[in-house]
Amino acid sequence: PKSTVFINSQELCGCTDALSVTQFDMMQDDSLLNTMTIEETAGGLQDFDHTIEPRIVLFKTEEGKKGAIKIKDFVVDGQNSYILIDIKIQKQ
Repeated sequence: PKSTVFINSQELCGCTDALSVTQFDMMQDDSLLNTMTIEETAGGLQDFDHTIEPRIVLFKTEEGKKGAIKIKDFVVDGQNSYILIDIKIQKQ
């Protein structure tokens, strides 16, 4: 089984690197992702809710590809709830 590292809550992770919504929106290549250290922490793994919107979730695949997910909207509809996202990931 392959594993991917996620940072769900940048504000709680105590990480050395972070990515803002503005930085995400302005990304045209992977230069920002290249320089980031994405490591799992207990705080970073905490579940999130819609209190911060939009929200950026960082990740790194087992193969080492780094990426970011921008959660643009939380649609609350009971069991039919969903999120709207944009995603950017390294090609490598």
